[in-house]
Order: sequence, then C-alpha cells, then structure tokens
Amino acid sequence: MSKEKITKISEYNKHEYEGFEIQTSEQTILVAINNTAQCCEEWGYVSTIDSTEDFIGAELLNIIIVGENLSTREFTVDEKGMAMFVNFETNRGTFQLVMYNMSNGYYGHTALVKSNQLTIKANL
Repeated sequence: MSKEKITKISEYNKHEYEGFEIQTSEQTILVAINNTAQCCEEWGYVSTIDSTEDFIGAELLNIIIVGENLSTREFTVDEKGMAMFVNFETNRGTFQLVMYNMSNGYYGHTALVKSNQLTIKANL
C-alpha cells in the first residue's frame, strides 16, 4: 500500500471561506474559517509559522485538532473559542495551521476542517 504524501499546500479563498487547502496523493484537505462579516466586525483568519515548502513530499501520518492550550481534543459544533490548532503529523515533524477568530466575542465564525479522516465544524 502506498504512503499518503503531501503534494501541495496552497491558500484557499472560495465559497465564503478562506484558509488553506492541503493536497495529498490520496485526498484534498480543507482548513478554513468563514470570511463573511455579520456586521462591522473583522472575521477570523488561518495562519502558520511553518514553511509550507518544507512539508511538500512529506508522508502524512495523522491530522489532530488541538485546543488553545494545545491539548488534543475534539471541538463540538456549538463550542465557542478564539482559536483552533490543526496539527498535520508527518515524517518530517508537525506542520501546524491555526484558525483565529478576531471578533469581539459577539460574532462567531465557523471554522472547518474537512478530510477523509475527519470533518469538524466549530464556532470560533
């Protein structure tokens, strides 16, 4: 059986979401946050401090959602928070994407992680 490898990491901005799209030899993974303002607030954003180029060709071992304190846990649909960390465990180390909600706490925005392994929608 072939190992799943990351082939491309690119920015995503479609269908009222923005974030990153990670293409592998087996699937396309979406990590994004809703970018539609409900009033005059700023919506959230997705970022990384990792060099995406360092992970092209890496073997994808696992996808893990972690909380603000970096503890591994699942988010529920109506959970409120300000950040969600998505760790891509690879044979080259961890590639991490972070979704932040920049709102004042009144307007939540939907964070989405969609892959073959899991689908998480959470209100940040």
